[in-house]
Amino acid sequence: VELTITEGSVDISMLPFNTDSWYYGMGASLDHAKEVTKKRIDASVRRILRLKQQLGMLDKNWGGVDHDLLNQIGNPEDRENALKMARDSIILTKNSYGSILPIPTEKK
Repeated sequence: VELTITEGSVDISMLPFNTDSWYYGMGASLDHAKEVTKKRIDASVRRILRLKQQLGMLDKNWGGVDHDLLNQIGNPEDRENALKMARDSIILTKNSYGSILPIPTEKK
């Protein structure tokens, strides 16, 4: 998270369902992060405004958010499907040689 804040290319963070843990993690990361430069902030703002312009979000006649569609996001059926996909995508690895896992974290 710290690298994303200070050096990454993520301009807008999309909030997860559990916002409490997100805020806690983000706050802790900001406490330890290097200072975000004005140049980094300006670049993010330019990209955000360019995208909003391309999507028509800066037009006077922009209709805003479709609340019917927004209410469908994260409904119980979608969450159950997401959980099923996550469970189905888990891969177990046999550590036959004893040296594969855990994967070393030091950089080479």
